[in-house]
Amino acid sequence: QPFFLYAHIASPHRPYANDALCNLLPLDFDRRGNRHFLAQLSCVNRHLEQLLDSIQNRDPEAIIWLSSDHGPRLSIRKGSSIFSLSKKQVRESLGVLQAFRLPPDCQDPIPKNITPINGMRLIFACLSKEEPRWLPDRHYIARPDAPERGRIRRVQID
Repeated sequence: QPFFLYAHIASPHRPYANDALCNLLPLDFDRRGNRHFLAQLSCVNRHLEQLLDSIQNRDPEAIIWLSSDHGPRLSIRKGSSIFSLSKKQVRESLGVLQAFRLPPDCQDPIPKNITPINGMRLIFACLSKEEPRWLPDRHYIARPDAPERGRIRRVQID
């Protein structure tokens, strides 16, 4: 003790491999379309719910942090220039899930729009019983499939 686990689940990302009930899709299945993202997300949620129940049953005081690495990006086409994204597409890209399960004395105040850069700072502050030392939020869009010039862009959020 203490025990720390970092797990990166690469789902839901294309190519979508499962239906909503977590059955594998046939290899020749047409996986295009946003409905497959939602089906894959349902499958992931199903597994996460089982995992979280198991953790809580084993350790009712466990601190849990769920964070996605980016938003759904459903309206952004592969190979799009990050400099051509609309405000809506930027927001969609930055729509990151942040969910915390913390002891009662650590739950107030959690900033409404906490970003990943401050998630671990919140947890360390909780463990040490100190106030979090927040870093300023900076937002970046990165697309490895974008044209070579312009794979990373810093953006401002209104």
